[in-house]
Amino acid sequence: MNYKNNLELSIYLRSFGIFDTNIISAIEEIPFEFFKTRNINKNVSKKQIFKNKFDKQFNDVYLAAVIAQKFQLKSNEKILEIGTGSGYLTAIFSRLCRKVYTIEKFKTLYVLANNNFKKLKLTNIKSKCEDGFNGWKEESPFDKIFVSFVVNQINDNLIKQINCNGKFISPKLSSSGVQILQLFKVDKNKSLSKIEDICEVNFDSFKTL
Repeated sequence: MNYKNNLELSIYLRSFGIFDTNIISAIEEIPFEFFKTRNINKNVSKKQIFKNKFDKQFNDVYLAAVIAQKFQLKSNEKILEIGTGSGYLTAIFSRLCRKVYTIEKFKTLYVLANNNFKKLKLTNIKSKCEDGFNGWKEESPFDKIFVSFVVNQINDNLIKQINCNGKFISPKLSSSGVQILQLFKVDKNKSLSKIEDICEVNFDSFKTL
């Protein structure tokens, strides 16, 4: 299934260095409209509403593509996502790997995300509603773990749930108050080594992911 806006987004993604054909295909197949939020100020002009709507859509889709690209997901891997949100990134992950396990703390978002998964007939996603701070030990180990909220002290129990040479992505609050999305790799001793700072993010307002 192809969607005009998603096709336009995929063209923009290529212009920003996202060339992985699997990621591009996932972006084109998952309709962003299913996952959008509706918090638009009624006093804003129609022209500005359209601009904000498209910019928000592009920013969310671009970040999803960047995260997927940094993870280098393989079709036989399984991933843990902590913080499902509305499920957009979860849906992208589901197109790129064998199984996605996702945890959402808030019931409203949990229900919203699962309704979206059902609409899109995504059958390789397993979700639960609870605090995901300690991960999902029963389903571990995972090849990749993504955390969608600021983590300044990473839980050791969570790291133990990642396979050797697995990857971990989460945002960290810098000394200047900026959220930086960081990529780590797990060694054989279950220790994290930072690979890179990916980009600045603002997950407080990043509800669609």
